[in-house]
Amino acid sequence: MAKGRKTSGNLDQRVIIQNASVNNDAGAIDNTYVDLETVWAEVISQRGSEAFKAARAQAKELIRVRIRYRDDITVKQRAIWMGQNYNILHVDRSQRRDGYLWFTAELKDAV
Repeated sequence: MAKGRKTSGNLDQRVIIQNASVNNDAGAIDNTYVDLETVWAEVISQRGSEAFKAARAQAKELIRVRIRYRDDITVKQRAIWMGQNYNILHVDRSQRRDGYLWFTAELKDAV
């Protein structure tokens, strides 16, 4: 195996992918989330990355997540990792041929 190559053995975290569900109850709109699936993932915290210094200065916690490739992941969803909700900000499909998908997510309600 090539040095530094990612394998499915790196998918060692459980992440729940959820779809947004909007309910209109007598004019009161309620945004809830419904589980789509729980997947194995590689999760990388972006705290030390140059690309995310500006976000860190604004007290935003970002994670980068790699999962087996799926066509149904979008920025309208969220992920739950280690009991915390993360809004999906960007989906990277560039490793589709290798069978993987990356997405970047931000901790919801980060202070």
